[in-house]
Amino acid sequence: MSVKIPAGLMTDTDDFTSVPVAVVSYSEDSAASCSSQNASCSIFKKAGESFELKAKSACWAHDGDTDYTDNPETPNFVLASVGISQSVLAPTTGVNGTIETKIFNFTASDKGIHSLKKTISEVSVFEFDLTLPDYFGETLTSTKRPAIGRFTPDHFTTTTDSDGSFGTGACTGSGLSYSGQTFTYQTNPQLTLTAFNAAKPAVITQNYQGDFVKLSDTYFIVTESLTDATQLVTNGTTLACLDWQPVAASLTDNNDGTLIFTFGNDNYTYRHEANSQIGPFNNAVDLEFTKIQDSDNIAASTLPHTLQPAG
Repeated sequence: MSVKIPAGLMTDTDDFTSVPVAVVSYSEDSAASCSSQNASCSIFKKAGESFELKAKSACWAHDGDTDYTDNPETPNFVLASVGISQSVLAPTTGVNGTIETKIFNFTASDKGIHSLKKTISEVSVFEFDLTLPDYFGETLTSTKRPAIGRFTPDHFTTTTDSDGSFGTGACTGSGLSYSGQTFTYQTNPQLTLTAFNAAKPAVITQNYQGDFVKLSDTYFIVTESLTDATQLVTNGTTLACLDWQPVAASLTDNNDGTLIFTFGNDNYTYRHEANSQIGPFNNAVDLEFTKIQDSDNIAASTLPHTLQPAG
C-alpha cells in the first residue's frame, strides 16, 4: 500500500510515499515584493536583467499554513522536468513576455531548494508558476509568492516621427513671415520614444504603458532655439537671432511600449534688428533633445536627437 503523507507529518506504516506539503516559487530579495500588484511598487529589476528565483520543496509545519516560503525544506526531494512559467498581473492589458530556462531539475545537491538565475523580457509585475510532474505516482501541490516586481525598461530610443513644418505669419497671402513677426507650425513636429529591455539584442517592452509609464512631456528637455541653424545676417558671420516661446507639448501613449511627443503650437520670432535686413530665406530651426529621463531614471540612449521643421 502507498500512503501520501506530507513531509513533517509522519505516522508509522510499512510502505508510504512522503511528499512535500507544497513546492513553492519565491524570491528572497526584499525588493521583489509588490504587494499592491501595480505600478506604484518600487523598482525591483530592469526587464532583461538577471534576478534570483527559488523553488523550495516545503515541509509541513502546522495546520492553516498558507505561506510555505519560510517552512523548512525537504532535503531528500529530487524531481526532474519541473516547468516554470510567468503570468503578468499588471498592467492588465500587458503581455506575459518570455523567460529563459522554462524547465529545471531538482537534484540531490539542491537539498530541497533550487536556485535559478532568471531574466524576464517585459516591464510589469509578475507571478511565477511551477508545473510539477507526478512524484512516485503522487500529485504534488505547487504554490507561489504572488506579485514579484516592479520591472522597468532598461533604456529608451528616439526616432523621428515627423520633423513638422512651419506655416506663414500674419501677412496672409504673402507667403512670408517678416522679422519681428510671430509665426508657428503648420504641422507640429513629433518624436517617437520606444522602451527597450536590457537583453542583447534589446527587445521592446510592450508593457511600458498606462501607469507603468513614468514620463510626462516635461521630462523631455529641448535646447532653446536662439538662432537660425544656417542663415547669416548682414555682417556675414552672425546667425539670425530667434526668439522661441514654447507652448505645452503633449505625450501620447500607444500602449505598446512607444510614446509620441508632439510639440505644442510654439511661437517663433526673428528679431527685428539693423543687421537683419537680408533677403528672403527658408528658415532652419533645430529642435535638439538633449535629455529624456523618466522618474525611475531610465534615460534615452540615442541623444542628442534633432528635429528640423521644414522652413
